[in-house]
Amino acid sequence: MQSEPFLIHEAGSTSRELAERWAQENQLRWQVRMELGAIETIKEATKHNMGVSILPYRSVVREGETGELVIRELPGYVNRRHICLVYRQDDLLPYPVTSFIRFLQHRRLPDAKSPSPL
Repeated sequence: MQSEPFLIHEAGSTSRELAERWAQENQLRWQVRMELGAIETIKEATKHNMGVSILPYRSVVREGETGELVIRELPGYVNRRHICLVYRQDDLLPYPVTSFIRFLQHRRLPDAKSPSPL
């Protein structure tokens, strides 16, 4: 793979950071052909055989299902991306949403770090 031309996401993007961390952990270096600012552009360039790339799975599901792109898991990759629930503070939320928030408040791990309570 190290001889393949790579299409990488722009510096500062989470996708790029995660790809570079995985490569470093696996002692890999790649030949950067292009640094691009949008995932859609990277996907199109990959479809036109301009190189290979490491992208978020959710961004290529459709292309994998249609056969436009081939998706392979990265050996040894552990998903470290953190996610959180976000909502507008001033909105009147539907009952199912408020119930879910209360559920999360009671299920929160004791060492979870949060800038403000749910």
